[in-house]
Amino acid sequence: MEQLGQLGVCINYNAYGATLDDLHIVPEVLYRLLAAYVTPFDFIADQAVVFQQLQAAYAEDMRLAQALQPEYQTARVAVFMLPDEKWARRVNGVWSNELANQYPDRAHAVIHANQRGGYQVSVRAPLNRKTGADELCRRFAEGGGRQAAAGVNHLEKQQLAEFIEQFRLQFG
Repeated sequence: MEQLGQLGVCINYNAYGATLDDLHIVPEVLYRLLAAYVTPFDFIADQAVVFQQLQAAYAEDMRLAQALQPEYQTARVAVFMLPDEKWARRVNGVWSNELANQYPDRAHAVIHANQRGGYQVSVRAPLNRKTGADELCRRFAEGGGRQAAAGVNHLEKQQLAEFIEQFRLQFG
């Protein structure tokens, strides 16, 4: 079960990025590799190098993310700014989920630069109160999602302070 979980995380993680160049394996190529096997265990056994490559890349990206300090933090909210780097674009969603699991009473906003000169935002409501993420994100153009997990595809740079204040008010 642990191997299946790791494979699922790696497949999901590999899909994050602004462009195909951000990814370790182009999704179409990874799909074709996976589709050739009857079971995921057959893939893991026969394509061990590919599986290990994805696991190692995931671990390194998470190590980089975990080294970051929040830009703003209280007991109820935390805001993280990721650098404009490939690893940060890959890890954005999975790291947001890990933060939510690690701190279930705290809401998280993970923010990184996008290719349009603004920011992309990933929001996780506290796991112990899975509401409000969608409501917050819909206040901004190109925002939406689910109650527990939502985001803003493009936040203008001049809106960043307003977003952080609205985030603090929503969950603080």
